[in-house]
Amino acid sequence: MRRLLFSVLLFICLPIVAFTQSNSIDFSPKINIFDTLYKWGVVPEADLKMTQYSLDTTAEAVVLFDIGYIQVSGDWLYGNLSIFNRHKRVKILKKNAFNEEGNVRIPISTSFYSDALSGLKAQVIQPDGTIKKLTDDNFFFEKLSNTRSVKKITFPDLREGSIIEYSYQITSSRNLMTLRDWYFQENIPIRRSELYMGFESNFGYQYVAEGAKLKNDEMKKNECVQLNNFILKGPVPRFYMDSVPAMKEESFITTMDDYRGRVRFQLNNYTSQSGQTREFFNTWDDIAKQLLIDPNFGEQIEKKRNYNAIWKAVKQGMDDTMSVENKIKHIYAYLSKNLEWKNDDFSFLVDETLEGAFKKKQANSGEMNLMLIACLREAEIKAYPMLISTRDNGKAVEIYPIVTQFNHVLCYTELGDKPLILDVGSPNRPVGTPRIPSLNKRGLLIDGKSAKWIGIRAPTSSETMLANFNLSPDGTYMGHMVTSYQGYAAVIERDLEKESDKEKKIKENLLKEFPEIQIDSIKAMNTDLIYEPFKRSIYCKIPNAAMVNDDYIYIKPIINNDFSNNPFKAETRNYPIELPYPIKDNYVINITIPDGYIVEEMPKAVNLNLNNKASFYYESSMKDNLLQISMRIHISHLRFEPEDYDKVKAFFKAIAVKYNEQIVLKKGREKKLEERK
Repeated sequence: MRRLLFSVLLFICLPIVAFTQSNSIDFSPKINIFDTLYKWGVVPEADLKMTQYSLDTTAEAVVLFDIGYIQVSGDWLYGNLSIFNRHKRVKILKKNAFNEEGNVRIPISTSFYSDALSGLKAQVIQPDGTIKKLTDDNFFFEKLSNTRSVKKITFPDLREGSIIEYSYQITSSRNLMTLRDWYFQENIPIRRSELYMGFESNFGYQYVAEGAKLKNDEMKKNECVQLNNFILKGPVPRFYMDSVPAMKEESFITTMDDYRGRVRFQLNNYTSQSGQTREFFNTWDDIAKQLLIDPNFGEQIEKKRNYNAIWKAVKQGMDDTMSVENKIKHIYAYLSKNLEWKNDDFSFLVDETLEGAFKKKQANSGEMNLMLIACLREAEIKAYPMLISTRDNGKAVEIYPIVTQFNHVLCYTELGDKPLILDVGSPNRPVGTPRIPSLNKRGLLIDGKSAKWIGIRAPTSSETMLANFNLSPDGTYMGHMVTSYQGYAAVIERDLEKESDKEKKIKENLLKEFPEIQIDSIKAMNTDLIYEPFKRSIYCKIPNAAMVNDDYIYIKPIINNDFSNNPFKAETRNYPIELPYPIKDNYVINITIPDGYIVEEMPKAVNLNLNNKASFYYESSMKDNLLQISMRIHISHLRFEPEDYDKVKAFFKAIAVKYNEQIVLKKGREKKLEERK
C-alpha cells in the first residue's frame, strides 16, 4: 500500500524567518563566490601541498568545502520537485582517515516519495595534481529496507595528501512541506560549509537552526555563482559556517547528530498560479486531527476492517474474567511472539494494511504497535499512539510541530492510575519495557484529536550477583556464582540465552577476565518467565585467580562489568552524558580463605554519593576464615551536563579503583587487624 500524500495536510509554520525569491537584502556575500575552490577539479596549490590543517594539527582529514543547493519547483496540484545538489572536497592527511573518508554513503529514499540519483561523479586528486576519475566499479548500491537505500562510493589509491572530490544530484518527487536537512559539522574539521536555497516566488520557507550558530545572508540580485553543473541567480538565501571544529564521537550519548550544526526547512506559505496564498499555521493538535484520518496511520486503527482478522486471532484464550493487566500481557505477548520485525525498520506509518503485515508475520515497528493499540481498544482498554524519535534519530523538537522528525510510534495505556508504555517487538521484553532505542525522553501522545508531550520513564536495569568460593593456597578459586537480572539486563541475558552459541559467548566473556577458568556447568532459570528475574548459575574452577608470592596471597575480586574500568577517560567533554535507563548493580562475594592465613591488608570502606544522582558503596569484612566483599552501584539520573563532567569522571574513577583493589593475605600467626576508618 503506497504512502498517500498525508503530509500535504499536516505542515507547519515556524515563527522565525521566511525567505522567498521576492525578498532582497542589500549587502554582499561574505566570501568571493567565484573562488576557484568551487570549480570541479581545480585545486589551489596550497591545498595540494597541505600536510597539516593549521587550525587542528591532530586532524586526520579536513573538509575543504562542502556546498549544497536545494531547489524547489513545481505546481501545488500537479506535481512538485525538490532538487538537491552537493559538491564536496576532502583532504586526507593521515592513513587512519582512509577507511572513514574513503568510503562515502549517499542515503536515498525508496518510499513513495522516491529519490532519483543522477550526475554522480567522483575523483581522487594526488598531491602532484594527478587526477584519477572513478568508474562504475567504484560505485555500489545497497538496499537497506523497503524505504531506505544507499549509494556507496569507494575511493581507490588513497595516500596521505590525497584529495577526494565528488558531486551528485538527487531529485525527489515529493511534497515540498519539508526539505532536506543540511549538517554543517562532522567528525573531522570543516573549512567551509555552505547551503544555498533556490525556489520559485510562490514558495515561502522558514528555517530552524540547531546545534550551532549559523551565518546567513542573501546574495544580491546582480550576482551569479556557478557550482559544479548548477547555476544560481540571486537573490539566493545562503547559510554557512567557517572553520568548523571536528566533533569527536563520545560514548554514553543519544546521537552526535543532536549537537551538530544543522538547518531544517518548513514551508510557510504557498501562492498558487491564480494568486491565492495559503498560510500554514498548524499546531500539534492540528497534526493529531489529520493523523487520525490518515490512511497510513489513524485509519488503520479506526477502521476495523484493517485489523479484524488480527483481533480474531489475538482474542483466542482471552475471556471476560481476565484482569486488565492480564489482558494487556496476553495481547502484547501474542503479537511479540507472532511477528517478526521487518528489516529492523523504524516507522510510525504503515507500509501496507495491518492485516497484510499480520498475514506475512512481518511488520515494521509502527505496524506492530498500531496492531497492539487496535486490539487493546477491542478489549475495551484505552490505548493511544505516541509518536517518538528514536535515540539514534535525534531528540524531538517540541516547540515546532515538525511531524517528519518522528520515526516510530509507541502504545500508551494505563494500568490503574499509572501510565504504561508498550513497544511490541521481542518476546523477551515484558510490558512497560520499550526497545532501548525508544528511550529518548519524551513522545507526542495522540489523545483523540489533541496532542500532548509526555515523558518516557525507563524501568531500571538490575544485576545482583552472589558468589561463594573456596580459595586454595595455590591461588585457585573453586565455587559458583549466581547472578539475577531484571529490567533491561534480563532482556539482554534472555536474548543471549536464545542464541545457539550462548555457552560459548558466556565462556568467552569470563575468559577475558580469567583466561584459565574451567567451567563445570552453566544453568539458566526463569528463561521464559519474563516477569520473573532471569537467573544464571555458574559452577567453575579458576586457577591462578589470586596471585601467590611466598607467604602472601593477593586476592582480586571476581567482578567484571561496565564500570570495572572508568568509561570516562577524556580530559574534557563537550556534550552531555546520556544514559538510556537507571542502573542498580549489587555484588556480594564470599571467599573462604585457606587455614593458616590472616588478612594483612584490606581496602577501606567507601560510600560515595554524586549529588543524589548516583551512589557507590564498598565494604569488605572478615569473620573467622570467611572474607566478604560487598559492592553496589546505583545510577538514578540519566543526564549529566558537560559542566559536571569532572565530578562524574572522578566518581567513576573511584569505582574503578575499588573494583581493582586487592586484599592481601599473609601466612603466619593470627594478629589483630587494625581497625579501619
